Amino acid sequence: MFPHPVDVGGRYAALTVVGMLPAALMGIDGRALLERTASVDAANEMGFGEDLAAGGRAGSDKLVLRPPPAIGSLADWIEQLVAESSGKEGRGIIPVVNEPAGYLGADVHLIADFSPDPLDLGVEFLRWQYRTWGLCRGLGVNPFDQPDVEAAKALARAELAEGQAGREEPIATRTPDELRRAARPGDYLALLAYLPPRADIAAQLQGVRAAWGRTLGCATTLGFGPRYLHSTGQLHKGGPNTGLFLVLTADDAEDVAVPGMGITFGALKRAQARGDIKALLARGRRVAHVHLSRPEDAGRLA
Repeated sequence: MFPHPVDVGGRYAALTVVGMLPAALMGIDGRALLERTASVDAANEMGFGEDLAAGGRAGSDKLVLRPPPAIGSLADWIEQLVAESSGKEGRGIIPVVNEPAGYLGADVHLIADFSPDPLDLGVEFLRWQYRTWGLCRGLGVNPFDQPDVEAAKALARAELAEGQAGREEPIATRTPDELRRAARPGDYLALLAYLPPRADIAAQLQGVRAAWGRTLGCATTLGFGPRYLHSTGQLHKGGPNTGLFLVLTADDAEDVAVPGMGITFGALKRAQARGDIKALLARGRRVAHVHLSRPEDAGRLA
C-alpha cells in the first residue's frame, strides 16, 4: 500500500504516487522528472490560464492541442483536466485533440509549444495544472469539482434498473440531418461513440469528424464511451451550450456478464449511453443518437 494525499483529486494527481509509482515501475528517472518541475513559474502559468479565460469570454473558446508525437497522448490528459475543471455554470473551454480537418477558425487558440522530451512531462503536468487553475479563476468556476459527472452516474443507474425491469423506453432525439441543420456559428461537434476503441473504428470516426467539420465549418471532438464521461462529460453538460452531440451505439458481437451483479457489460454500457443522452437533453443540448447494427458501419455517417 502506498499513501496518497486525500485532498488531491484524480485529474490533478499525475505527480503523486498515482503517476510516479507507474513511472518507477517503467524504469523512468522519477527524481530527474520531478527536479525539472522546479523550472515552472506558477504565477506565469496562472496568468497564461487567465489569458485563456479572457480569450474564451471573447469567443476564442476552443483549445486545439498539438503536442509532438513522442508525447502525443499528453493531449488526452490535458483534455480531461481542462474540460472537467472548466465546464460549469454555462462556461468552459473546449479542448480539441487530433483534429483531422485542420480547423483553425477565429474561435480557436492553438497550443503546439510542448517539449518532446518525456522527462519534461512533469513540467507539462505542473504547468497545465496551474494554467487550468488560472483558467477557472478567470471564468469564475471551481476547478476542483465535477457536479454533472455525478448526475450522469445517477441517471445511468436509473437506466440500468429500468432495463432490468423490462421498462426501457425509446428516447426521442434529433436525426443526424436535424442535428446538422441546428448548427450555429461558434458551435463544435462532439462525436460520442460507444464502440470498440480499435484502430480501424477510430480511423472511421476520424473520417466522420473531418466530413462533418468541413460541412459545418466548426471544430470537432471525439470521445469513446464510457471513457469520455470522466474526461469531457462534465463540459458537455455544464459548459456552454455550443455542442452538437452525435451519440453512436451498436449491437455487441459478444457480451460478458459482470460477476455477481446479474447484468452484462453490454447492458451497463447501454445504460451509461442512455443516461448521458438523458442528461444532455435535460440541459437543453442538441443531441442525435444513431444505433448501428455493426460498429464497422460507423464510417457511413460521413
